[in-house]
Amino acid sequence: FTQKTKDIFIDIVGKPDLDGEEERAMISASEGKTVQLSCTVAADPLPPSIEWTWTNNDGIEIKLGPTDYNKQIILTTSNQEMTSSVTLRGVAEKDGGIYICKA
Repeated sequence: FTQKTKDIFIDIVGKPDLDGEEERAMISASEGKTVQLSCTVAADPLPPSIEWTWTNNDGIEIKLGPTDYNKQIILTTSNQEMTSSVTLRGVAEKDGGIYICKA
């Protein structure tokens, strides 16, 4: 019989690697200042997006959109990395809480 060969490409997919995954950061800012939080993900393939949630000081969890309240989210990609940044302008006590990025 005639031997035939075929090339096959296998892409191993693993969970995304979040920069600083094991770390928590505490940020303090003076009222009225601008604060920027960022989250970088390295993966192959990249996730479709990075989502941000904010648990405010009243314990209410809010999924942040691109321009919610005084918060702006910018997403950039390059090669196998994706970075999402949340910029909070004119921060006030009401902006306090826990901010979480999910990929």
